[in-house]
Amino acid sequence: MTLELQRKLKLKRAVACLLAVLITALTACRAHRNSNMENPTDAYADEICQKLTEQGVRTPGSEAAKAAAEYIKSEFQKLGYVPEEQPVAGMNGANIVVRIPGFNMRYNQRDLQNKARYITLGDSYAHSSGIAVVMARYTTVTAKEITEADGLCDNAAGVAALLKLAKQLKQNKVGYDVVLAAICSNNSEGGSALLQSLKTNENKIAVAYELRNIFGGSRLYAHAGWNSLNNETKYAHRLPVYQIVDLALEEGLGGSQSPYESIYTNQSGFSVASPLNSAENVVYREFTSHESDYRAFDAAGIDTVYIESWNYAAKDLAGIKQTDSRLFANSKGQLSGTNNDNYKTLMQTFSREQLIKRVNSAAFIVLRALIKGALDSKVNSINY
Repeated sequence: MTLELQRKLKLKRAVACLLAVLITALTACRAHRNSNMENPTDAYADEICQKLTEQGVRTPGSEAAKAAAEYIKSEFQKLGYVPEEQPVAGMNGANIVVRIPGFNMRYNQRDLQNKARYITLGDSYAHSSGIAVVMARYTTVTAKEITEADGLCDNAAGVAALLKLAKQLKQNKVGYDVVLAAICSNNSEGGSALLQSLKTNENKIAVAYELRNIFGGSRLYAHAGWNSLNNETKYAHRLPVYQIVDLALEEGLGGSQSPYESIYTNQSGFSVASPLNSAENVVYREFTSHESDYRAFDAAGIDTVYIESWNYAAKDLAGIKQTDSRLFANSKGQLSGTNNDNYKTLMQTFSREQLIKRVNSAAFIVLRALIKGALDSKVNSINY
């Protein structure tokens, strides 16, 4: 064998070894980044729901609500977080808040040359990710006639999705500074208290997600806030909702091979009085008339995504129900805010597997949105 041939063989072996090392490293990196992101049969969701509903009716300030708050704190602590109690004025209770520092984001080069993208990204353009808020209410509806609602639909499932998300965020880095909050509220008091606490932060709030009533309804929906009813800013304020739906399509949610449910937007399409000005009519599409804690952020001009399970396939507002199941005809298809919103009652109609799938689907799609970040951004690889 000539010296030249030996040299060529050594070079080929070196290249082959380098390629093997690179492939192994890339595979390990991919496995690390995606670890525990997909676990659709994880029964953690049902465990959380059972523990919360065992407390009974959790009206703000009640001993049941305080016990639920302590339980949520303990679950955050088990996951390695340091939760803080945030008093809510008038509720005799507190939000349970966890703050997770992000890694900031970098944007694609084409953003530098595209004015529309620049406007959409706003103050967070090319240097900071901003804060992403994810909240779920843990207190139940206050009403004298509601004595049996332990809130599985109204909020226990939402808290389960919040904690599932917290669990997944331990394995997945995102650009946003993430704030997770279990909310103590009747209307939007808890959301207002959370917003006020974040206004002192120098970082801009980029988006706020709320998970409520995610179980029991016919489908999962993502809604934009009422601030998107201004035609001039409609597209910009609805971008986070469009992103959720796009991600559901990209991930194949709802498909025969997918372990997750898909997520939709309200496409009713009929005319309704604007919730901001009853003298004006708007097309009932991609928003909901349902109010909750997201409205505190929405009213402040922040982009919001309100995720719930409902049924918007109707010809008018009166025809829209939470579920069209005849088993709940006594409450006209309404579950939340009624005595039907009870773990034992709902489990006689819906399966444990469906509860787990619904909760895990909601957590998964929010996780994907947090990882995706703002329009055309990527997690800052320098800090990753």
